[in-house]
Amino acid sequence: MTTADANHNSTADPKNRCKNNAAVLGHPISHSLSPVLHNAAYKALGISKEWNYEKIDVTKEELEDFLISAGSSRRGLSLTMPLKKEILKFARKRGRFTELLGVANTVVFDRCEFSAKEKNGSCKNNRDSMPAFDVYNTDVEGIVRALRPEMSAGITHFEKIENDGGQHCIQTKTDPFMRGLVVGNGATAESAVTALRFLGCENMTVVARNVQKAARIMTVLAEKLSIELKIISFDDLLSDYKKIEKFTYAVSTVPAYAADIFANILPETAENSSASLLDVVYDPRPSKIVSAWKAAGYRALSGESMLLRQAVGQVALMTGISAKETEEKAFEAMKTALIKEL
Repeated sequence: MTTADANHNSTADPKNRCKNNAAVLGHPISHSLSPVLHNAAYKALGISKEWNYEKIDVTKEELEDFLISAGSSRRGLSLTMPLKKEILKFARKRGRFTELLGVANTVVFDRCEFSAKEKNGSCKNNRDSMPAFDVYNTDVEGIVRALRPEMSAGITHFEKIENDGGQHCIQTKTDPFMRGLVVGNGATAESAVTALRFLGCENMTVVARNVQKAARIMTVLAEKLSIELKIISFDDLLSDYKKIEKFTYAVSTVPAYAADIFANILPETAENSSASLLDVVYDPRPSKIVSAWKAAGYRALSGESMLLRQAVGQVALMTGISAKETEEKAFEAMKTALIKEL
């Protein structure tokens, strides 16, 4: 049975006919904690009888068939690697952060059953055989609100699709005293740079293994966000941490253990006692870098903080319940379920 067939049979199951079905897709997907978060949110919001969420292993090559076979009960999808860029060519419209970064982690299907059945074309996707959907990126919100949880619940409204002529402009405030540091140069690092800009940083340093690759990617993003960006290598940081200007916010986006070599260095570069670090890794928890940061007297967060916050944005987008209400009613339940699973 193909992935597409499995999906079709799942949504056609009598048990699910009255359900709004959502899922996380990726390959591999067995490690995903998204079902824990979303199903906990549905229960807290009082919609668990109408909504269910699962994980489905889908490769890049299988994605198109999966989307074509999506039944009328399919309401939303979360996306992990390797699908975050692949999904863009099938989307009807993109949210602003998605347009800016070229990466999406959320799919929201149109409530119409299939675009091919719509006479007026209002739900038409770029392919007649595929249900219409729009794509969003909630990773930026996840990072912003992990570092600044006191911010008004959800910056998801900035990701809402508007007829802005394709402009990437995102209104942000600038604080000349705030500086950011990002370790890594992948898709999450791009989200981190965007999030720090949103928090007010217009001066940032990116620490990358491959400076040339980072320059190709980050220079374009820096221009779009109107920030001053410095890129240094891992070796540069290890040889002389004073090459980094004092910073207020730091985000490590590299895989588990990759940032361990900086554990005893980065605290020396923090600007003051209010400096904050987010390590997107949540296994191990805490990471060596988080432990060292806390030992130095600074605020440090593990990856579950970001995971929770981006999931709140996804639940809001998929269900249509406001980010504020989702935060107020479901966040603590989601957090409890996640920590129990970890």
